[in-house]
Amino acid sequence: MMLILKNCSNKKKVLLLLATVCLFTVIACKHESSSTIDDFIGKEIVFPDSLSVIKNDTLQQQNKKFLNTGNKKVIHLFKADCGKCINSFNQLIQFFNELEGNFDCLFFVYTSNYKFFKTHVYPQLNTNFYLILNKNHCFEKNNKLEGTYNLFNTFIVNANNKIEYIGNPINSKNERGEFINHLILNNE
Repeated sequence: MMLILKNCSNKKKVLLLLATVCLFTVIACKHESSSTIDDFIGKEIVFPDSLSVIKNDTLQQQNKKFLNTGNKKVIHLFKADCGKCINSFNQLIQFFNELEGNFDCLFFVYTSNYKFFKTHVYPQLNTNFYLILNKNHCFEKNNKLEGTYNLFNTFIVNANNKIEYIGNPINSKNERGEFINHLILNNE
């Protein structure tokens, strides 16, 4: 590589460097795009024994037994360090607040700076749903969902904690209809 760079002009060196970076980016992202939504339908979700629930500005340790309601659950993986994600999250909360049915919403919040989240982001979130701190992406790791964040971050699990539907009701009317169908009309 050094021999190639030594014999090139600065413009060619920059182009060669950019091509190399692009190649490594494509190789690094290849694993993430190899999964499909169908690979996860029917997969059982396992909740950690102890969960850090964010309630009234404080973290409260709770046993996972509070999740055993017998209801379907909407699970959303939320990156609280992302402005666009916060806006989408608030739209998601509004959508689920408008639905009337027997389902629970669990929002797994990932943040690299909890203090910043607590003082700047949390006050912007208007929700009574469960916000659960997702330290170091443990939820994804425990359920072997690493690398799938861009594939999906909102899904429905049935009363047996198996993934039933994956989508995002904020993206389209069809997705909103599917969520209504799974949560309200077809709630078994």
